[in-house]
Amino acid sequence: MPTLSGLAGIIKTEGGNALVIMLVIFAILFIAKQKIGQFIFFLLLAGLCYFAIGNPDSVLGGIKALWNKVF
Repeated sequence: MPTLSGLAGIIKTEGGNALVIMLVIFAILFIAKQKIGQFIFFLLLAGLCYFAIGNPDSVLGGIKALWNKVF
């Protein structure tokens, strides 16, 4: 019976590639407009998203641990 494990790997890889392409485009736009603050914020946010796409289990584990501490 076929599984979707291969599909999940493809989605992670292509999602990461799409994020990198968007990062480059927005980085060029922010630098061209000389919006350094937005560039740095977007760079941090894109890095976090890339990490979440590559390793969702650790991100969800961290969110769960934070949720348990708060409530």
